[in-house]
Formats: sequence, structure tokens, C-alpha cells
Amino acid sequence: MASDVPGQRFGIPSIRGGALRWFYGLFGGGTIYLTITNTLSELARSNAGDWLHIQSIVTEQIVRAAGASLIVSYIIADGGDMVISAILRERNRLKDLEARRKAREEGLMEGREAGREAGLKEGYAEMQAKWEEWNSRREKAEKQGETFDEPPPSLNSRNGTSD
Repeated sequence: MASDVPGQRFGIPSIRGGALRWFYGLFGGGTIYLTITNTLSELARSNAGDWLHIQSIVTEQIVRAAGASLIVSYIIADGGDMVISAILRERNRLKDLEARRKAREEGLMEGREAGREAGLKEGYAEMQAKWEEWNSRREKAEKQGETFDEPPPSLNSRNGTSD
């Protein structure tokens, strides 16, 4: 049942591989526990004397215990797996965010992030320069009393072209 695909689910109930062990343990332990306790309780109440009556009580309690254990074990194993996975994902996400924050503070940002940040700063500087040039032409035209009908630089410009 092992697979190379992480998070792959197995079987009809669709329980993940790691939670499958918990499911089997909970199912087996729950079935044994419920069978023993319910059988002893029923035998004490019924005062069963012959072997066939005892056998029917035990069989009935095994079926009831297996049914209850099946449902409860599935809920605990699959639900617990989802909750624990969400907690671990959040913990890992917070660790990654903390590591990135420290790297930024120390100036040790990795290549891709550093390049992206540098590109954003460069793009902002280019756009700022375009606006300043446009504004200076507008102010010069106003001082000379000329009409200025040149449109402002586009905020959506990419690679020096306006959209």
C-alpha cells in the first residue's frame, strides 16, 4: 500500500497512509474493549446458563462493537489526521515566514526574492521618473501659457510601453 505520491489516500474510506495505522489500532482496540465490557454486562444481566445462549450473546456484542468501532475509529483517525496536518502546515508556514523575516533583516535574502524585490524597486523608480518628467513638462507648459494635452504616464505600463 505504500506510494511515492505524498498525501495519497487508500481504500474506500479514503484514509491517508499514516492515519491508516491509527484507524486499525483504534478499530481493533475499540472492538475488543466494547466486546468484552458489553458481553460481561449482558451475561451478568441475563444469567445465561447454556453455552448456545452465551455464544449468541458474544456474537451479538462483537457485531455491535465492530460497528460502533468502525464509525468512531474512522472519525477519529481521519479527523485527527486533518487537524494535525493543519496544525503542522501552519507551524511550518510560520517558521518559513520567520526565516524570511530574519533573512531580510540580515540582508541575506535568497536570489529569487532579492531579484524580485530589486525589480519592484527598479520598476517603482522608473515609474516615478516618468511621472516627474511628465509633471515638469506640464509645469513648463503652464508657465509658458501653452496648452498641455499630453496624457499622464500609464500605471499599467510594462517594459516601456503603455497599455
